[in-house]
Amino acid sequence: MCSVPSGGVNDVEDLLTARVHLEQLEVRENVQAQLDSIRVPLTLVVFTMLAYLLAGATIFSIWEQWTFLDSFYFCYISLTTIGFGDKFPGNAVGNDKDAQLKLVITSIYLLFGMALLAMCFNLAQEEVQNKTSDFDVIIEDGSLGSSSHSRMKMIKY
Repeated sequence: MCSVPSGGVNDVEDLLTARVHLEQLEVRENVQAQLDSIRVPLTLVVFTMLAYLLAGATIFSIWEQWTFLDSFYFCYISLTTIGFGDKFPGNAVGNDKDAQLKLVITSIYLLFGMALLAMCFNLAQEEVQNKTSDFDVIIEDGSLGSSSHSRMKMIKY
């Protein structure tokens, strides 16, 4: 039989622990690389924003007896946090028995909508940055023009 000194067992355990830690780091890096490579089409982002704004505009045009354009204006101004304050729901609060329910639904719509629009704006920004970085590769590659004056460097943010 072969005996291993007690110091050797600790070294083997340390090596195995280090190897497991290294493999976990590699898995995390692979997952992060896959997540970074996911692209959301710009058309889907715009469609999502428009659908949410149109749904809200429809609801407020029915509840508040506003025109559809006024309702859309209120939703856009409120969700983009511009908030001029010239339009606001609840003019008929005293006359409506469901006023509190409408207030809660409006609050949820606005809170969720602000998060949704912020996410959509962020995704649109990332997609534009990805498109411009692809354009930058074409220009640096020399495929777009042969003269040195036609080469330009895009600024990456």
